[in-house]
Amino acid sequence: MHYKPTVFDRAISDENHFTELFHNFLQHEEFKDRFIDLLGVQDPHSEPLRFKTSTQNSIGEFGQPDMLVYSENEAYFLIEIKVYNTNLTENQPKGYYQKLLNLDKTSRRGLILIAPRYYAHLNIYNERLQEIYKSHDSIFTKILSWEEIIEMMAGLKQTKSNPLFKEYLQFLRNWFKHYPQYLTNSENQIMHNKETGIAFQKSMSLIHHVLQKLEAMDGTKILRKSFTLDSFEEYGFYIKLQNQKEIFFGLWFDLWAEHGTPFCVCTNCEDLSFSQRFTEKAQALGFVSPIDFQNWKTLSLQSETLNHKNAEDEITKVLLDLTKSLNNET
Repeated sequence: MHYKPTVFDRAISDENHFTELFHNFLQHEEFKDRFIDLLGVQDPHSEPLRFKTSTQNSIGEFGQPDMLVYSENEAYFLIEIKVYNTNLTENQPKGYYQKLLNLDKTSRRGLILIAPRYYAHLNIYNERLQEIYKSHDSIFTKILSWEEIIEMMAGLKQTKSNPLFKEYLQFLRNWFKHYPQYLTNSENQIMHNKETGIAFQKSMSLIHHVLQKLEAMDGTKILRKSFTLDSFEEYGFYIKLQNQKEIFFGLWFDLWAEHGTPFCVCTNCEDLSFSQRFTEKAQALGFVSPIDFQNWKTLSLQSETLNHKNAEDEITKVLLDLTKSLNNET
């Protein structure tokens, strides 16, 4: 099967838009019923429930799951949706699980992750879930792949008769199907230019050196490092703030490919108020070109900063200042 452009390609650019489109299709009865069957949330020993769905439901301090599948006073299932190899937040799944524990024990409660079959952080999700899961909590858990949803959708009557459903199925296949890769002539020239290799080596060394300088200073707490390139997603590190929010600095390859900005500093947009303050403070320190990308607020380094002979010290200073400024809010 080859990639075929669809009417949805340009309209859907991030996880939120993707989720809303998916939710819109769930308003069709056949698709919704088969999706509920796939989730496995009906009790085979009871009368089938009439489920409703909604998106972007804030559950306060416990986070904001992408979708809620529920039946009034009888069932409550939180769904987290991943369509990229985006990182898990602190609330995924711990906060969501805690929210379910606080609900009426007589209702059916569940926690579901929908992600690509080879989601890069699946092991982390399972490890976190194992730390908190107890069978006597009576909380249903499931991991569902987009590939399973694609297979289910291919068998719908609507997919065979409705052109819009056919288009959406192709859109999902395009998104999650792995197609053979090759280099264009211009890409080939770039890759066979030794300056490309040198620039990439220097970029990785710069990130390491900035990390080492920050680790030696008070006021920064490095949450984790992402240097393996296993998922071909990013190369950098995360700073943990006093309010438990995270800042990433480094190379984010999807952002680089789409916007031409290799180095970035970013934070998750789950808390809109915080992401706005983060943007204002980062801009005040010289970061530029704020972009909402895959539910993250990203800003770039000025090219002049990278050209500076003291680039490592300059970058270390602005990251330290940004961290201290955001920590002073708490």
